[in-house]
Amino acid sequence: MVYTLSAGSPGQIDFATYHTGANNLPWPPSIANLNSEIGLTPDNRDATVDRFWKVGTSAGATATLELNYLITELPPSPYSDPAELRAQNYNFGTNKWQPSLPGQSATSYKVNVNGINNQSDWTLANINSPLPVEWLYFHAILEKEVVSLTWATASEVNNDFFIVERSKDMLDVEGIEKVYGVGNSSSVNVYATKDLQPLANTSYYRIRQVDKNGTEEFTKWVAVYRKSGSAISVVVGPNPSSELINVSGLNSPFQLMLFDVTGKLILNHEKINASDEISIAHLPNGVYSARFISDELGLFTIKIIKQ
Repeated sequence: MVYTLSAGSPGQIDFATYHTGANNLPWPPSIANLNSEIGLTPDNRDATVDRFWKVGTSAGATATLELNYLITELPPSPYSDPAELRAQNYNFGTNKWQPSLPGQSATSYKVNVNGINNQSDWTLANINSPLPVEWLYFHAILEKEVVSLTWATASEVNNDFFIVERSKDMLDVEGIEKVYGVGNSSSVNVYATKDLQPLANTSYYRIRQVDKNGTEEFTKWVAVYRKSGSAISVVVGPNPSSELINVSGLNSPFQLMLFDVTGKLILNHEKINASDEISIAHLPNGVYSARFISDELGLFTIKIIKQ
């Protein structure tokens, strides 16, 4: 490992690196995943070198980092080409691996990373199976008779395009808009479009993101309920959810009844404030019908998936 100062003063510098087994274990302390963006199982071990690096500085500085590894630490074919390896660092705030910084150079058996600041924990993954990045948000809001859809990415690697998908039941899905992505970016990118003809009553929306190699990733569904002749709409999400459901759009308390697929009443909250989150963490995984009763919109039903 070579740390070359470009600007500023790093203060005290601490280095550490270690070899792992072919399963990339043990992970460094506090790292929670080595997930695969393209669906390798059980994780991205077959596209990641068998080594981790850690760099710590006590002050701010900009530097170039050279990460060296052994030929025996290369991942197996088809991810074993040294020229296709890129360095990625871990963000402990989000528990996500960050996309590779631009301008890297890779040769046998080292990778050079320019413009690093305070990033600490590193590994090398094949560019055809990068460690995954994160969505910042996806929002759907009814504005008069049009649904405005906005989403943002924190960064992009080989992103080709997005498809805005709509459904009446989260089963029969149609693509209503194609939006091209930036491609490769280490900064925030915001996208927006509109559904000019939303479905009657409830529309479910999600974003399908497609990489240049055909790999797909989906946001969770967001449900938008609109009542004809009313200026009020309700947005329910995320969907599916493992813990909490958020309901926005109502201005006064409402009643929520949750039914399972057999029609059995599972939950009955007689009064929920508009700002409250609804916990479904204790429920078995499955599909539920959420029946809302409000003074503003009367009775309406939205499907919820617990997973």
